[in-house]
Amino acid sequence: MTHVFRAYWGRQNGRLKCRFPSDLIHGLSVVLVTASEGIDPNIGNPNFRFVGDANVRVENISPTEGFVFFVVSVDWGEPLHIYTDIVVLDERP
Repeated sequence: MTHVFRAYWGRQNGRLKCRFPSDLIHGLSVVLVTASEGIDPNIGNPNFRFVGDANVRVENISPTEGFVFFVVSVDWGEPLHIYTDIVVLDERP
């Protein structure tokens, strides 16, 4: 079964090294990560993520036993609210 997790990383800019823990992730796991800008998670708006003017990228995804490591790059002059969706596929190559 495919599993999807959402993580809020706070207000960020520049290069953010992320570490997401899950017992479902192993060295041979296939993990996909997307990132987006959003609004403060406490506002309660269902459309809390959006495409703004900043470049937000995911780079260097590396699954290992119990974790996935990846980099989120936020090209903006001030910190922005950053969210990721992490998808762990049930099949391995």
